[in-house]
Amino acid sequence: MDNTDFDRLAAWLTRQSPKRLGYLNRLRWAGMPEKHLGPIAWALYRRQYGLEARALVSLVMAPPEVLAEARGGLQLRQLLTPAYAALASLLLDPETPTRARQRARTDLAARTYLPSATDCEEWTAEARACLCELRARRSRWDVRATEQVKDRQLRGAERRRAGAGE
Repeated sequence: MDNTDFDRLAAWLTRQSPKRLGYLNRLRWAGMPEKHLGPIAWALYRRQYGLEARALVSLVMAPPEVLAEARGGLQLRQLLTPAYAALASLLLDPETPTRARQRARTDLAARTYLPSATDCEEWTAEARACLCELRARRSRWDVRATEQVKDRQLRGAERRRAGAGE
């Protein structure tokens, strides 16, 4: 197989179900070059894990200036999972020692399915994209919640009028 065949195969594999986790090892066994396995593993990770998890991992791995941006724009109510909200509160707190974040970075850097810890551009882009999506999701939910409250109020007013008319 030449590089274009590997690229096509990699593109196809990233569109497959994340339940097929074993095929990455099969590809490695079959001799697929590591330069193709990295992007496949990252695409699988992004599909398998949710937005909140990806946002927090990318905040840990991104340069410190991205964390400073997140402090201004990320609200804990944007994170639905309590464990993620707790971790985010530690990450976003300026009093949290940098040593704690560095320990997490070291652990995550050892995981082969994540991009290299030295790839600051990719982590920065991932963090900003996740933060943007979290904000957009929260604003959609806020609009939807406001509409539901208005609908309930209208239905209640209709019931009161119907009850008063009897």
